[in-house]
Amino acid sequence: MQPKILSFPQDCTNSTSFVRVRCYQELGDRLPPSCRGRCFSVRLPSERTLAALLDLLELSREEVDLALINSRTAALSDLVRPGDRVSLYPVFESLDITSVTGLRSVPLRRLSFLADNGLEELAVLLREAGLDALECGGLARSELARRSREEGYVLLTLDHDMILKYNLEKACVLYTSDPRSQCREVLRRFDLE
Repeated sequence: MQPKILSFPQDCTNSTSFVRVRCYQELGDRLPPSCRGRCFSVRLPSERTLAALLDLLELSREEVDLALINSRTAALSDLVRPGDRVSLYPVFESLDITSVTGLRSVPLRRLSFLADNGLEELAVLLREAGLDALECGGLARSELARRSREEGYVLLTLDHDMILKYNLEKACVLYTSDPRSQCREVLRRFDLE
């Protein structure tokens, strides 16, 4: 549902009463279709905090993991002024943003892996490295996809077509067949080294 105070004029780049906002990935899902995947304008006649802007957009603070105001890391208490550009990002799965987030002391990232059929040794190695990793136990592909989507697991697979077939957002295709090499690949890919 579109908040009543949002305004989406065709050209407001010269207006001083608007803020340009971009909501990345799933943060845009609750915005009007015309605002998804692009910058849009929000009428902001005076200074407001970032927290107030999130309220105007009807975005939960627990969903936003990183906010930038004019390309600088922002905290919820930072002021947003007319003319500013605000970028809002959801949970970063692949990167550890601890050193750059201003919204909280610990980022929202919680990595849990689900290893596809044939990757059982990889799951064991990831657990030995202190990570949350499950083997699929012979589950059907559709069930693996469902668990990835509904339970938040990052699916580890050797099959790129599976990701496309089930339209998985939280998945990682591995390119090596050796479990130790696969483990190093996962650690590098998700900034866990």
